[in-house]
Amino acid sequence: NAACNLITERLISSLPQAKILRLFSYSADLTEVSESVLSHSNYNSAAGWITFPETKKILENDIIIVTIITAGRLVTGGVDGKFQFVYIDECGQASEPESLVAIAGLITTKKRRISGQLVMAGDPEQLGPVLSSELAVDFGLGVSLLERLMKHVDLYKRDPVSGYNNQYLTKLVQNYRSHPAILRIPNRLFYDNELETKGNPDIINMAVGWEVLPNPQFPLIFHGIQGKDQRESNSPSYFNRQEIDQVIIYLKKLFNFGLPNGYKVKNEDIGVITPYRKQVQKFRKAFSILGWDIKVGSVEEFQGSEKLIVFISTVRSSIALVDEDYRFNLGFLKNPKRFNVSVTRAKALLIVVGNPKILRHDKQWYQLLNYCRQNGAVAGIPFPAEEPPPQLDAHIAC
Repeated sequence: NAACNLITERLISSLPQAKILRLFSYSADLTEVSESVLSHSNYNSAAGWITFPETKKILENDIIIVTIITAGRLVTGGVDGKFQFVYIDECGQASEPESLVAIAGLITTKKRRISGQLVMAGDPEQLGPVLSSELAVDFGLGVSLLERLMKHVDLYKRDPVSGYNNQYLTKLVQNYRSHPAILRIPNRLFYDNELETKGNPDIINMAVGWEVLPNPQFPLIFHGIQGKDQRESNSPSYFNRQEIDQVIIYLKKLFNFGLPNGYKVKNEDIGVITPYRKQVQKFRKAFSILGWDIKVGSVEEFQGSEKLIVFISTVRSSIALVDEDYRFNLGFLKNPKRFNVSVTRAKALLIVVGNPKILRHDKQWYQLLNYCRQNGAVAGIPFPAEEPPPQLDAHIAC
């Protein structure tokens, strides 16, 4: 819903002459929805509730913005086969059946005739659908329609010589978020080195020259911590107190001294990403005591968002627990998509706090560790000698 509201606001401002309808479900939470979006929606301000418009009223609009599930109401409401285009944004996060809700009946009719064009937008290299059923995962429902088409259908696959067929697929390569130093490793690992840094220099360079950086021209730090995996009797989730303490040290420096050019860092500039629920809770409690209102969450909570400054707390400090992470899809190890999302949220400064002796066993993290070492961007405990990482599979029970 938040993404739909944001898209609605952008369309209202960029297409003032268009008739735009933001169609809410009856259960939508409207507490944080702007007046501009509400004024273009099916919310009845006089009555104080949401109503579903008649088909005729819906079709008077040029653009209709709905969530995937609410799109099904358009079909049951008789709005079938009336659209020239159906766009599914962030299609890589939706399961295939969810995507079909937004397709069946909207660009097809009951006579199975195609009446419009489908445009799917998303990133198959980032997190896909979140499923709780292992059976559903085993049957392939953890793969989005977007990813399945791009990786298993020749028409949409990338040719190693000519790239993608631009008649069917457009790859967006201009990155407007991150400093090039932050973008370089994910660009190499996931995007064939095709991404171009197009962010506002006044924003992405804000941390360059910060006195705390090991390399003043390189706004990325890997801070090695030999912490301890801990958990409490009331929760199976892990936390790492040493990593929390180190993040707080960096935050105090940011709040007390700001960034170069006198920029005063605010709470809303910062995000803290960590893969374990208990670590999230411990961070929030520590920040609350200090009077800080900083967003802390899992990688899944940060997908699609960005912050000026991002901290990543990896938590894990025992190789013996990697097997548990792998079986239950926890943590960062052996999860390339989770790695990709976490390291691409920052605009100007990325600080990773973790145990390099553990992370080096993962291919993606090894690349980042080596990259930071080569650029003099490391702090904390000494790194292991530079050598190819041991196979993580050797540490995972079969």
